[in-house]
Amino acid sequence: MIIFSVSREFKAALVAGLTAHGTDRLVLAGLGRVSRENSAAAIAAVIAAWPAEPDGRYRIALSDVAGYIVWRSFVCSEIALGRGKRDDVATYRAALGIETKAAYDYVAAVVKGSRMRPCSGRTWSDNTRWVVFSSKIEEPRARWSRSAWAARARAHKVLADAGLALPRQPMWKPVATALFEEPQLFEACAVLSPEDDVALATLA
Repeated sequence: MIIFSVSREFKAALVAGLTAHGTDRLVLAGLGRVSRENSAAAIAAVIAAWPAEPDGRYRIALSDVAGYIVWRSFVCSEIALGRGKRDDVATYRAALGIETKAAYDYVAAVVKGSRMRPCSGRTWSDNTRWVVFSSKIEEPRARWSRSAWAARARAHKVLADAGLALPRQPMWKPVATALFEEPQLFEACAVLSPEDDVALATLA
């Protein structure tokens, strides 16, 4: 389960993201077959109808798949607006009321077939890490093709072509997007049946 806690403004932004990008390749990568109830249109309808809490915030509880689709659609809409950088992920966490973690499996799914291994175990591979952390290292002046710089340049190109780094950036100035992160999951609270409620009341 993923729980978003958002203002009215960001609730509208989530719906807009789903409407504009809910069926994008970057949104659905690695999810397999998505059921009808987890379609972008269905999720957008649920969020649009979600009632506010007494404090005016909207605490929207969604399944894992629906939550991932909401997050990715939102980030894609931010990228389309010239934002969506990984450097700003703390701002997105605060606005959406979530915590995030590195999206290793997702990134691997997006670049599948590129002959690049973005992850090693549960950490970024060296060349991917260079892009993920938006390296500010200066461009090498000579003989770079015989060094690690060649592999870094290829990693930047693969990740930018895949949509995970912002396009049209100088070769040595990668800008990673927030798609390198994903929401942390919560276990859904157990729902007691009426019989369980009676049994607990009897014990009490």
